[in-house]
Amino acid sequence: LAVMSGITFVPISLAETRGKWIFANLGWVSMSVAFLGALGGILVALCVRYTDAVMKCLATCASIVLTTVLGAVWLGAPVDFVIGVGSTIVIVSILNYFDEGGGLEPKPPKPLKAVITSPLASVQNKDLEEGVQQALLTE
Repeated sequence: LAVMSGITFVPISLAETRGKWIFANLGWVSMSVAFLGALGGILVALCVRYTDAVMKCLATCASIVLTTVLGAVWLGAPVDFVIGVGSTIVIVSILNYFDEGGGLEPKPPKPLKAVITSPLASVQNKDLEEGVQQALLTE
């Protein structure tokens, strides 16, 4: 895609700039924005390559929230109730995804009871219960 874009747009740019350097009319701010856009594209490619689907979704949502906040701060974009609720949901979901847990201890499982029908059922059942309880205590 990049090669085809270069083949298509470099001659057009050279024709429009009349043989000058392609970026001759761009200032340092425009060059910085173009560089950051290219860097963002590379970061997106790396994210697509090395992360799972949930993480990609969280990163996309976080970038939308960040764009909304920066647009409100720098450009005076309106932020209404729906945007606030959506941003809160995204932030809470990101915090929940990265939460280590450990707040509540899980309940230990109940010991297994085996039903054995034989003349020695009471002896075998008692031995089985003791073995299961010892196995649970050692875990």
